[in-house]
Amino acid sequence: MKKIITILFLMMGLVSYSEEVKLVIPRGTSMMIKTFDTIDGSKHNAGHKFSAILEGDIVIDSKVAVKSGSRVYGIVVESVRAGRLVGSSKLTIKLTQVMVENKLVHITTNQLNYTGEQGSGADTVGKTARTAAIGGLIGGSSGAKTGAKVGLGASVLTKGGAIGIPSGTYLDFTFDQDVVL
Repeated sequence: MKKIITILFLMMGLVSYSEEVKLVIPRGTSMMIKTFDTIDGSKHNAGHKFSAILEGDIVIDSKVAVKSGSRVYGIVVESVRAGRLVGSSKLTIKLTQVMVENKLVHITTNQLNYTGEQGSGADTVGKTARTAAIGGLIGGSSGAKTGAKVGLGASVLTKGGAIGIPSGTYLDFTFDQDVVL
């Protein structure tokens, strides 16, 4: 009799043996991405969307919440080109979505702000080469990520007063709000 009552309750949905546990990515969690698209401050205005790839699992409570290789999407928040004689270029980007198990999940991250120097393109190329050498000395795949963080500014190139983030650039973002998956 007890089995029959349990079966009836299960069929009616009154008893559940498995509760779906939702994962929460807490505010402040870091995520390393690798840009898939080039973001060019001379061509892309505020509102331009770009895509990237997550470079490492996001693990919460020993469970993989978001797998490495997941597609990540962002937006250009601000894009200002320098004037011919005064001012400097600015580029601000943030992440807005991540693909989790074939579903787009809206996220809120910090903004990365880049301001171009009022120098020549040759100065920037020299800085890029020096920082790339530092990243190369670190070595290894984890060293490459560390080198990318150390040389983050090196990947952001200034060309004729515009700021550009080439495809393949590693960027580190932080979640600004909890995300429930």
